[in-house]
Amino acid sequence: FCLMQALNVLDSLISKIMSAESNTKRVANFSAGPSVLPEEVLNKCQQDLLSFEGCGQSVMEMSHRSTYFSKIYNEAEADLRSIGAIPDNYHIFMLQGGATLQFSSIPLNFNIEESEIPPQYIITGGWSDKAFKEAVKYNPKTECLYNSTKSDPPCCSAPKCTDSEEIKVNEDAPYLYICVNETVHGVTMRDLPKTKKVPIIADYSSCFLSEPIPWKECNFGIVYAGAQKNIGPAGLTIAIVRDDLIGNANKKCPVILDYATWKKKPIYNTPPCWSIYVMGLVMKWLKNTIGGLDKMKEIND
Repeated sequence: FCLMQALNVLDSLISKIMSAESNTKRVANFSAGPSVLPEEVLNKCQQDLLSFEGCGQSVMEMSHRSTYFSKIYNEAEADLRSIGAIPDNYHIFMLQGGATLQFSSIPLNFNIEESEIPPQYIITGGWSDKAFKEAVKYNPKTECLYNSTKSDPPCCSAPKCTDSEEIKVNEDAPYLYICVNETVHGVTMRDLPKTKKVPIIADYSSCFLSEPIPWKECNFGIVYAGAQKNIGPAGLTIAIVRDDLIGNANKKCPVILDYATWKKKPIYNTPPCWSIYVMGLVMKWLKNTIGGLDKMKEIND
């Protein structure tokens, strides 16, 4: 009891010190990697740093099997589903390894090594190019429908995906891969593919939750994103996977990359607890302070 009181007093002192320094000038961050977090979220992190809700532990210290972290995880997942308007037939997985690890996870889960028809990729910059090259390791026949890295100058445009002459999609392919926003080359796909059968795999890393995701207009199979650009610190990757696409992984797929593992047990191993906690705070900020993704799009536009 005395220890808890001491921690609460220390928490209070730190909060007062931090609030006194809250006028510290903030920089405009346009760097690669981690991006800006809302000050409201950072202040809450400071408040809870030593003792989350008076439990005597930081989120960075507590067990991922504890009731405290279960609450953090469940609220973050529920808020993300609500804010992102994610349909019920999609699972939300909170993973590690960055978006880059999904370059391998996706072809392994679709078992493209044994697929008679190869997957298709639209390359609009460095990230989709890396994803394509990874897929080729599993199926050398992986098809590139469009590649702006070959143009001069490179990566200055995205294709018109509604133009069937420019983009010849095979609806029987395992999937069609796109990167919605290429940070290195500064290319955004405003015209997303509208497929009938083939699922779209979309890397949303650098624009995730900056505007509503068009679930009804696009036949998404997987939407995934690294957290560090918009919704939290580095170390967390969000993968939103349609239920019917789970359970078909290559037999050699590592258990940690198999979506079926995470469907069965969402916290399979120790997750990036702190990053999930901060992501949950960002969800509440998006919901309560910003007012949702439509409002966020208005701000961004």
